[in-house]
Amino acid sequence: MCKNLEGDANLHLIAHLVPESLFTSTKYTSFLQRLGVRGNVQHIVVNSERGGDAQPFRTPYLNAYKLCEADKVGGGDGDAVFVLPSGGGGVEADNVSSNNNLEGDKIADGKFLMEYNVVPLSKRGFVPPSIPAKKIGEEEQQLIRGECGSINATANSNNNSSNVSGGGEGEELIFLGTGSSVPCIHRNVSSIYVKMSNSNSIFLDVGEGTVGQLARCFQGEGVGTLTDRLRGVKAVYISHPHADHHLGLNQLLAERKRLLSDESEELQPLLIIAPGHVLSWLEGYGKNVCDEFCPWVGVDCARLHFKKTAADDDEAIDSARRKLADELGITDFVTTYVTHCYAAFGVAFTSETFGRVVYSGDCRPSNQLIEAARSSRSGNAIEVVDICIHEATFEDGLKVSER
Repeated sequence: MCKNLEGDANLHLIAHLVPESLFTSTKYTSFLQRLGVRGNVQHIVVNSERGGDAQPFRTPYLNAYKLCEADKVGGGDGDAVFVLPSGGGGVEADNVSSNNNLEGDKIADGKFLMEYNVVPLSKRGFVPPSIPAKKIGEEEQQLIRGECGSINATANSNNNSSNVSGGGEGEELIFLGTGSSVPCIHRNVSSIYVKMSNSNSIFLDVGEGTVGQLARCFQGEGVGTLTDRLRGVKAVYISHPHADHHLGLNQLLAERKRLLSDESEELQPLLIIAPGHVLSWLEGYGKNVCDEFCPWVGVDCARLHFKKTAADDDEAIDSARRKLADELGITDFVTTYVTHCYAAFGVAFTSETFGRVVYSGDCRPSNQLIEAARSSRSGNAIEVVDICIHEATFEDGLKVSER
């Protein structure tokens, strides 16, 4: 790397993957000068200080804008829960700048979807952003603010009339990832962490990187926090066989064994409710690839279908239902087939902490799921759903994006 580049006419671009403090230091400038970097070389600087939380796509940007407006309409004057991401993609006027240490050179901040043409020579250089402008007109802003006001009013009304019987301190419902398909810097793949008031928890889907997201979420709470969180996980529900919803299972089972195997108490099996194909894959993976899994027991989602009765339950199903009730305060845990892929399921359950919870996975709207949400194993109709999570949906006005 110490080769002198002076006079090298083929050098046009240098990408600097370094922290800002290093890039702007005199030591780094001296290093570039020793290399003989010419003054007409272009530079891309990639670091967290310059890249920020750029969001290049209009639809997620609009959703983020709506969340920010809901934050304001909700009356929160303190720290905002939602922060509008900065612009991103391409080279724009506000992210190309000169630098005192590299005077005269063109320096671009690394952004998502940035492009640089190498050939043909006549078009060599940065490519203007191809993404649509994300400016939101005043009329659209007014519509969004009105919509957010209605949502907040409905939410406040529901809070006042909720039938949730729990309410102890410590309950949490955290989206560790949602609607991503593949992990990226903007969001992780699907996983929802549901912690009950007794500190035990259940995962709704476990996409790749879920354990890392959990550790990141609570990294400021001390070294033992991840161990405590994994100890409290008593059950996992997987909605369908797509990898972005279950590929984190192997790491979850391995980390749970690694962190908890030294404890004096015997590690109780983790209940995994998943489509049969996922359970078969996990069993084969444990036998042939990784034998460092904590104990687990699987139940096929199909066996908990809401139209099945107590007469259809065997000891395995009875044991699973007892575990859900005793350790998580969950009753009426039922599933139903939904339209997405083969063996895709939605789920509804009642918990002492959150009331009636419905989770669809990323399926199409489903009358079957509505029926399951309102059905009780005791035969009594359920009038109120307290939490409904429908992942990866598009608004009515975004049908073109949906295609």
